[in-house]
Amino acid sequence: MECYRCKKTGTARSSSRTLFECDKCEGVLCADCSGLSASEIKALQLQKRKLMYYCPQCISDVNNIRDLKKQIIELTTTKNSIEKEISLTTENEKQRISIKDITPNENKQEQAKQCDDYQLMMLEIENTYLKKLIEESSDKNNILKQNNQLLLERMNYKQAIISGEPKPYSGYKVDTAKKQNVEMAKTYANTVLSPREGEKFNTVKDTKHRIPENCKHSHNSNTDSTIYGHGEKLESSNQTHREAEVKNGQPSVVKRKSQI
Repeated sequence: MECYRCKKTGTARSSSRTLFECDKCEGVLCADCSGLSASEIKALQLQKRKLMYYCPQCISDVNNIRDLKKQIIELTTTKNSIEKEISLTTENEKQRISIKDITPNENKQEQAKQCDDYQLMMLEIENTYLKKLIEESSDKNNILKQNNQLLLERMNYKQAIISGEPKPYSGYKVDTAKKQNVEMAKTYANTVLSPREGEKFNTVKDTKHRIPENCKHSHNSNTDSTIYGHGEKLESSNQTHREAEVKNGQPSVVKRKSQI
């Protein structure tokens, strides 16, 4: 046998020149060209070996195959993941298309429902506003009626006071007894219509020079007009008094009432 690299001859598994035959390609290599260690050589020299020997070329091929297997496994995994993604995408697209077909009808129904709800809400608001307006208008009418009634009653009461027979009304509380009403009417006439307490007058002209009752005394009309007039007669009487004093030779001194 001959090594196909160094072309050296020898016998298989001989001690002088050990040659090893590749179990795959059946090529022969010596121990030096095989690149095996001493322990590996001893293991291959056994009579009943359970090991297989691959030459470096076959080992590189096997490694390439392993790499290819790895790549195949990786590609298969990638392919499976891509197929899964494609299936998911297809399913999603189908669902999207189906939803797209259903969505317009649902949107139309929802829009119609929203429109109906809005119209109902506006009708309710309008009804509430109208009810409020009606209530306010009825309240205003009632208030106006009450005010008119009170004004009418007050006017009637004033007229009754002037005539001396007052009638009670809701805006002003008076006693129901007729005598008390008459007395109240007289008191009201004396205190409100008369400027000062106790004064009396018969006509409008008398109000210019009205004389209180408590101030009248037993003087004659000339004296009253002198005291309560505008002072013209009082000044003339004072002047005559001074002239009489001068004639008699007495000093004309006018004293006040408080000095006397």
